[in-house]
Amino acid sequence: MYATPEDIRARYKEVYPLLAGKDEEGRPDTAAVEQALAEAASEIDAILGTRFAVPVSPVPPVLRRIAVDLAVGALPRTGATEASMYERRAREAVSYTHLTLPTICSV
Repeated sequence: MYATPEDIRARYKEVYPLLAGKDEEGRPDTAAVEQALAEAASEIDAILGTRFAVPVSPVPPVLRRIAVDLAVGALPRTGATEASMYERRAREAVSYTHLTLPTICSV
């Protein structure tokens, strides 16, 4: 994976528990976050794998940020305003991955 739940927590700080949802014990649902991060890594690999060996290692900070935004965009939410912001960031991350990242990643 290109990012961790801690990376999401660091980027989104106090809203992380809202983004993650809750498990049966009422704690942030790390399983949902891990699944979203795995999906983000798979999407990144599908895009970059046409030009580079994947997974990319070491992970450039920009790729970590893109993975975080893709994962957060995949997490379910209930608030429309909040959802639109995260979904926009995810769309921008996909666009950035397609257009720019291949020129700055070297493996």
